Amino acid sequence: MANDECFAFEEELNVARSVLFQLPTSLLSVSLSLEGVDLEAWESGSMPYLEARQRLIEVAKILACIEPWSGSMGRAWDWYCKYRIAPLGGLTADELVSGGRNEEVMLYILHVSTGGWS
Repeated sequence: MANDECFAFEEELNVARSVLFQLPTSLLSVSLSLEGVDLEAWESGSMPYLEARQRLIEVAKILACIEPWSGSMGRAWDWYCKYRIAPLGGLTADELVSGGRNEEVMLYILHVSTGGWS
């Protein structure tokens, strides 16, 4: 990675940390453990797993978009884990992101936020 790309990635990682740390501690621990990530490693910033970091950044972006609608980060997490998105095959955002379809989730959120049907 070039220096600019590394800086951009670290900036995204810092944003993800700030969003994820708004979750109740139990939800944060669960979300990180589902990724196979140690909470202490995440807090210290020493988590070496690039794919897990990137996925958590994507999760944080989605949660940040949903939080204003849901009223709290905990409710946003609930939506992320439980709400079945009919136009995307009835899968949850969590299932879609796990399958590498995070862009589709973001496009769906954008569509709904601009007045489109859910």
